[in-house]
Amino acid sequence: MYEFYARGRSYEELHEQNRSSRGLWEKYIPETAFKFVVNGYNRSISKARQRQVIEDFSYMGFMGKIDLANAEITLGCFEECARSRTLRVIFSG
Repeated sequence: MYEFYARGRSYEELHEQNRSSRGLWEKYIPETAFKFVVNGYNRSISKARQRQVIEDFSYMGFMGKIDLANAEITLGCFEECARSRTLRVIFSG
């Protein structure tokens, strides 16, 4: 289950809203072990693109350990595309 932080029709819009939602996620910044996932609906996302998306969230400033096996929190970015593979909406949480 994810807590909703932001949505947008572009990554620029998504990040703007996510920054405005800082009060929801800032409690995890200091020492929470975390991982980040990127998923697509109606499309697959290459590992290189997933890495780029994750790095674009670096402004969140999480200082805890990256722990893919035993994360205390999993952050996610979800791209929803039309059947034509045109990006429709992006969610983060």
